[in-house]
Amino acid sequence: MKKQFPYIEREKPSLYEKYRNIFDEGFKVKTYLIYDKMSNRYKIGRSNNVEQRLRQLSDDNNRLMLFSFCNGNIECKLHKRFYLKKLNGEWFNLSDKDVMYIKERFNEQNKEIDFLKKQLKKLK
Repeated sequence: MKKQFPYIEREKPSLYEKYRNIFDEGFKVKTYLIYDKMSNRYKIGRSNNVEQRLRQLSDDNNRLMLFSFCNGNIECKLHKRFYLKKLNGEWFNLSDKDVMYIKERFNEQNKEIDFLKKQLKKLK
């Protein structure tokens, strides 16, 4: 004789709950562009806390400045795009045109993240 187990109905998570954690993690990461005034180089990186990262990289003479940043992680895409201009590590020799391109990508990325946040709120 087979033992029968009572069917336990479990509540399925809503789409909002299902995707909230994924989106929240993605929203925390920011891609940044830091400028070194002394060497005229740019650093393309990512961090959960851009201001703290800038302080970690800065030295006493404050030669580094945060040029721009966006929500989300597009660091790898930018590294691939500018690999021929890479100097060492995450430092690049970028032209004004390159910097404008990055700022445009940052703006597009921020718009996309804003759109995703709005869509996520609709799922509630």
